[in-house]
Amino acid sequence: MTETLQTPAVDAPDRETAAAALLAQLVAYCHRHGPPHCYRDWTARTIEAYILHHMRQGTFAWVKRETGEGRWKIGGCGIVWQGNERFIRARIKLGLAPFHWQPTDRHGDCLFLEEFVCTAPGALRTLARCFKTRFPRWRELKRLTLKKERLVYV
Repeated sequence: MTETLQTPAVDAPDRETAAAALLAQLVAYCHRHGPPHCYRDWTARTIEAYILHHMRQGTFAWVKRETGEGRWKIGGCGIVWQGNERFIRARIKLGLAPFHWQPTDRHGDCLFLEEFVCTAPGALRTLARCFKTRFPRWRELKRLTLKKERLVYV
């Protein structure tokens, strides 16, 4: 199982077509496998905008599972962004989602893990390795997520 964010090295129009096809596959995967815990009641358009926002920041990752003969399927995806715990707690206290389209804050005191959807064995472990690489302070930062609408440390 491998992690990738790049499209194949092909000519620009084909690259755009490949990127659009990959994005459509990721959206369909999240829409199909996310509920009831992730992406519940989200439209495909919102999921697409959300994934693109996080791809641009490097806070979205996905894994592919080889299925043989050069073919593959999406095996999992997830989002980790860096922020300020006090800000996150304040938003939750107000009944708001922790994320509100803000950029990741590389000076933040915590990492927020969300919208992890994994269907392949080992996908979560692969995503964790990927994010540990992207966030060099992974071990020293607090890691938070929502579990049953409560903020918890992971």
